[in-house]
Amino acid sequence: MQRKLLAMATICVLVLSGCSGLTDKKEFSLFGEGRVNIAGANQMLYPNIETFGDEHLVTILNPDREFPAGKTFTVMDVERAFRDANTKPETHRNQVQERLILSSQQTCNFYKDYLRRIDAYKGFTLGSLTTALGAAAAIVTGAGAARALGGAAGITSGISAEFDQAFFKSIALHVIIPGIDSRRDKVLKRIREEEQSKTIDKYNVQAAVHDALVYHNQCTLNAGLEEAAEAIREVRNVGLITARATMENIQKLQASVQTLGVSAAVGGPLPESELPSFALVEARELVDAEAKRISATITALEATAELKDKIAPIKAAVEKQKSETVAKLDGEKNNVTAVTDELTKKSAALALASDNGAQALLTDDVVTQRMRAKNLSKNLRSISQKFKAFIQQQEGKLDEIEAATKAKPTKPNPSK
Repeated sequence: MQRKLLAMATICVLVLSGCSGLTDKKEFSLFGEGRVNIAGANQMLYPNIETFGDEHLVTILNPDREFPAGKTFTVMDVERAFRDANTKPETHRNQVQERLILSSQQTCNFYKDYLRRIDAYKGFTLGSLTTALGAAAAIVTGAGAARALGGAAGITSGISAEFDQAFFKSIALHVIIPGIDSRRDKVLKRIREEEQSKTIDKYNVQAAVHDALVYHNQCTLNAGLEEAAEAIREVRNVGLITARATMENIQKLQASVQTLGVSAAVGGPLPESELPSFALVEARELVDAEAKRISATITALEATAELKDKIAPIKAAVEKQKSETVAKLDGEKNNVTAVTDELTKKSAALALASDNGAQALLTDDVVTQRMRAKNLSKNLRSISQKFKAFIQQQEGKLDEIEAATKAKPTKPNPSK
């Protein structure tokens, strides 16, 4: 029995050690041929473009100036290069900034791949170890050994969960990385749309470099977590919960049943017809159709000179009512976007939540957002239906005016 435990412990050590001793290449992957790794394709450019010494920075700031070979660059050289760069056109400033952004993008790509590799290695190593220990606990004959192996399986499962909690705050990595991209995209959009069009006296090279550094600083785990935290709630004490779930199969089954109950409570995705965005388009189409229909009737009646003056007030009332109705619908656009986005975020958070308590809370949030969406859709349709009722009233007035004109007796011609 001791030999079995020793062999199993040896296997666990080998699994935990991984392949770290095979190579020192930072993007190494088994069978990747130096071109790809387990997280994706290797970076296109060499790492030396990612960092800037004094010489490198001076060269970018003032590429036209030549320096003697072997020169030692100082802070004064850097400051002089900034000063000279500010005398050049805005296009040069933007080129300097884009060069820094390029380096940042390369470094950030590698960082995101690094996070994916860490997550993959951790999941495989600790997951395999948990499976091996759990399976061993089920097949050994001694009660003491079974308890020890089962407890070890729970420990490794808990360590995996605690790792996620400590580093990723129990937020899925495929949510964190888009969070990093989203944060950086916002900064980059501001730089390119608002800053790079400014003159050099209002946005100098130092300011451009500062913004590039701000952009680079968004490629952090904290930035991704902060962006993702708007939709995902943290789950606390996850290690203890996971360890207990691993050791107690009954609780795992109960958790699965509760999860199914949560899904049933939400009732599946909201039908397209109940989405505010769909209701807004439908309401605008109804208003346009009703306005077009009565406009055609008014145009036909205006051909009769006797009716033109009588229907003028109705025509003006229709145009005014349409303008007010369209303004109301357009005024709800921001609300439609906000409600739709919030519903999407809450639904995504519920889909990713693994803790029963978090699922219950998020279910309530999703139900609340669904009610908001339904009520907003109902309100939008109500606005268009009121306009339709108004148009029907005006059509009735037009019919009365036309009928009264036809029924009016014709004056006899005295010349006959």
